[in-house]
Amino acid sequence: MQTASGGPQPRLSAVEVEAEAGRLRKACSLLRLRMREELSAAPMDWMQEYRCLLTLEGLQAMVGQCLHRLQELRAAVAEQPPRPCPVGRPPGASPSCGG
Repeated sequence: MQTASGGPQPRLSAVEVEAEAGRLRKACSLLRLRMREELSAAPMDWMQEYRCLLTLEGLQAMVGQCLHRLQELRAAVAEQPPRPCPVGRPPGASPSCGG
């Protein structure tokens, strides 16, 4: 998720895009779990509530980074020429063929 912004991005292969999408799905699941944990814990005092708010703010920033990376991946996929479908498969059978 740490890419330099502003400069030209290197072209990603379909395998790299799929791997990055998998990492983003895993990060999303972990963020969702952590968010539930934070929201279900009843703070005992103002200090715990403050720490909870800071944690939620950090999680929000991470979600923003994940969304930004997802937009970069979508743009990378949109720039790639469509690949031909494997022989014997209808065009809608595989998400990686033809677009």
